[in-house]
Amino acid sequence: MGPKIIRTLIAHEPRLRVVYKPHPLTGTRDPRATRAHRQIVALIEQANRQREAGGSGPPGESESGRLAAAADLSRLGAQLSGLAGGAPAQGWAAWLRPQADEATLSRDSMPGTDGDAEWRQLTDAWHAAYWRSQEPWRHRVVTGPLPTLYDCFDHADLLISDISSVVADFIATGKPYAVANPDGRDEAGFRAEFPTAAAAYLLDADCAALPDVIAQATGPDPDRLAGARRELKGYLLGPDHPDALARFSDAVEALATRGAHPS
Repeated sequence: MGPKIIRTLIAHEPRLRVVYKPHPLTGTRDPRATRAHRQIVALIEQANRQREAGGSGPPGESESGRLAAAADLSRLGAQLSGLAGGAPAQGWAAWLRPQADEATLSRDSMPGTDGDAEWRQLTDAWHAAYWRSQEPWRHRVVTGPLPTLYDCFDHADLLISDISSVVADFIATGKPYAVANPDGRDEAGFRAEFPTAAAAYLLDADCAALPDVIAQATGPDPDRLAGARRELKGYLLGPDHPDALARFSDAVEALATRGAHPS
């Protein structure tokens, strides 16, 4: 379904920007996935060339601003490489094994502990420079640890995915998402078997519904699943306040108290 989805997105009017971030292990088990991936990348590269030749797109950074952002990107990448023991800026996955798998790194790319303030500060700056370094209309093929999956979420209005943990992660954003239903299964049965799809727009193999999904997700049509997403987010992830760590700590304390003073 991937190439069909990409063709539909590229041809959409008004124009959309596609951010394609494949799973790090795409194609390792099935060569058909490798072929689809290569086709998707070729479609995106061709679309970028056509847009560039057309010379039109929404305003963004000036050429000098993009060049400055690219220079920042190189400098920050070198600093991050130094923190990662000299690993190439896009090669931390190999350096960090077996501390974290590639999928985990694709999400947050953090070496060491979550309290590594310098690493977090540099990655935040790297992400800001990354999005400024190219025209805002340019489609992106995102591989390697950076930009992280979560940062891509911040720059997306709609997620299109298969059934995976990525969907559960994206639900936290509250934004619309679509899930592939390649076998065209009954919607009620599909949602019952895959609870994270309960608030998803579903796409059959022909992707015929995708234009309507885009219209509802980004306007002008009403987003009919907004209420369902809020309900599902609360069911799967709990309330925003207090945060999940505070609620977990409270639950542990309560359990410890009951253990110390059994009724």
